[in-house]
Amino acid sequence: MAWSDGELHLWHVFSGRVRVLPWLRGCDALALTPEGLLVLADSEGLSAVRLRLDVLWEQ
Repeated sequence: MAWSDGELHLWHVFSGRVRVLPWLRGCDALALTPEGLLVLADSEGLSAVRLRLDVLWEQ
């Protein structure tokens, strides 16, 4: 979930764990693929970031 606080909160559905990542741009829409590709849309266009989901959830 993205919000106007400059953070991106990712929830792992099966474990209930949350990771907070900094995201310094506004966000109108986002999508996260099972492979870890995070696509964000704003008034400027699209941005994509590849997340290492294995590393993100190992801690």
